[in-house]
Amino acid sequence: MNWKKWGLTVGATAWLTVAAPHFVEAAEHDDVFVIYNNDAGKQAIKDNATTIVKEFESFKTIEGTFSDEALHNLKNNQNIQVVEKDVATYEPSTRHTSSELNSLTNLSWSTMMTGIQRPWTQGLTGTGIKVGVIDTGVADVRGMEHVTRLTFVKDNSKTSIDESSVYDTEGHGTGVAGVITTNALKDGANTLIGLAPNADVYSLKVFEGDSAAMTTILSAIEWSIENNVDILNMSLGSEEPDAILERAIKAAKAADITVVAATGNESTFSTLAPVDYPAAYSGVIGVGAVDQQKDRASFSNVGSTVDFVAPGEDIHLRSKNGGVKVDSGTSFAAPHITAMLALLKEKYPTATPMQLQALLKKYSEDLGVAGRDPLYGDGLPSLAVLAAHETLPKDSDKETPALPGDSDGSSLPIDSDDKEIETQSDAQKFISNNQYQLTTWLSAIQEGRKIGLRTKFTPLYSLYNDLAAPEKKLVRAYNKKLKTVVTSASTTSTKIKATNLKNMAGAKTTQIRFTTPIKASTLSANRVVVYRAGQVVSGFKLTKAASGNAIRLTTTKTLAKGDYVIMIDPTTLKTKTGKAITTPFAIKFTVK
Repeated sequence: MNWKKWGLTVGATAWLTVAAPHFVEAAEHDDVFVIYNNDAGKQAIKDNATTIVKEFESFKTIEGTFSDEALHNLKNNQNIQVVEKDVATYEPSTRHTSSELNSLTNLSWSTMMTGIQRPWTQGLTGTGIKVGVIDTGVADVRGMEHVTRLTFVKDNSKTSIDESSVYDTEGHGTGVAGVITTNALKDGANTLIGLAPNADVYSLKVFEGDSAAMTTILSAIEWSIENNVDILNMSLGSEEPDAILERAIKAAKAADITVVAATGNESTFSTLAPVDYPAAYSGVIGVGAVDQQKDRASFSNVGSTVDFVAPGEDIHLRSKNGGVKVDSGTSFAAPHITAMLALLKEKYPTATPMQLQALLKKYSEDLGVAGRDPLYGDGLPSLAVLAAHETLPKDSDKETPALPGDSDGSSLPIDSDDKEIETQSDAQKFISNNQYQLTTWLSAIQEGRKIGLRTKFTPLYSLYNDLAAPEKKLVRAYNKKLKTVVTSASTTSTKIKATNLKNMAGAKTTQIRFTTPIKASTLSANRVVVYRAGQVVSGFKLTKAASGNAIRLTTTKTLAKGDYVIMIDPTTLKTKTGKAITTPFAIKFTVK
């Protein structure tokens, strides 16, 4: 339907005249919905209504019959928020059966990355799950007819458009909601479809243009609480916290609503930006973005409140014009997580938000440094191996403690194993306590920048065995770029050799011999560092042979278990004949 401003509609109403003059009655409008701001507005509606059909107390809405004059009065009443005439009638569109979903081919890469076909084979399509999308609205496009559209934006009587229209004029909300629930649509050779196509999706419009007032966001959250929404998707954010919004989020959480939000897109190749609010609030599942190679999208914000990542770069989305567009942003990563949570909620209807998050973590691929990290959170979820049935994780009323550097607390609490935490190695503990720092170093490597050999790369190198596969790959590539000469108990080199690498715990000394003699005076003690589990190991004494063929490192301290790296920085280092040495030397050993 075409939405018009009331001034135009009223102005277009004509008086009928015939040859014999007579009076005619002013037009009456049935099924008009009026939203009021306060009790004065409520009374004004009752005073102007010809008939009151129904009152919706929780929505501050009254349905009734009104004359043209009454509508004019209400339209100009500051206590009235929205007046809607000719309200759209929503008809159920065709919904997908499991057999239809399982027969779909050529799904987009982002859809395949979620492993969504596994839950589809189990009959999970989102049926019966209420999902609220707080955004710019959803356009009137084919395949999205089943979306219930509401608006919390008040019309501006000074403009020629109806800002209170439930439809999307920006294009953002249509793309976000489409990830969750669009019906199957051909996109060239590919098929575009929502991950939870049968979910009951409510488009809660809060944006006027590209900004949203706090009052509209609060109203949408309030509506969601009053109408028992299961999951809220908030692909919006601000760099600054707001106590009022935080209170609303807590109220939604208390109502057992799972809140999902995008982490924000302010990062660049050279700068890491912190997570936006509301994703940064405790109790909100913050979602970052990855590309088709499962690497963090360069724009995706980072921090301890990143909970998961999902496809968010070059995503095929529904456009407000009814077709398909390609766009990027954490805004489009978030609804991937929302949809997967909807399927899990359908499978386990009694699951709490914390249990749903714990389930999703169970089905997540660990990316970034081993364990939870500021780049990828708890990883990239995929339901490709979703179990036919499993016992829900134990719920808890206590929230997990904040990660280092996080003053606001971490995200939703999940079940933990205290024994497992107690038996973490020193390297794992260092990674857990220094995630943001390590992420910064790894990001610099990924972006082709140089990092300090002794103070950054060597700590990373000493943690190598405890890093996740993508991080190991980055460390290997950087090592290759440096052309580091490496020797260990299992690796030999034609340029250096080292003794006692299998028995450093007992010997506490190693002699490092150079094939090409060095000029001993060019190697100072501060150019040789020893690291274990990310931390420097002090107490090693350096002695140099006058011939330049060897150096010796000796300690009297007991060496703790773990992986060690001795790094020789080549800066200022020369051969005995005066030729500059440009490649580092790394000696690796393990104490068991």
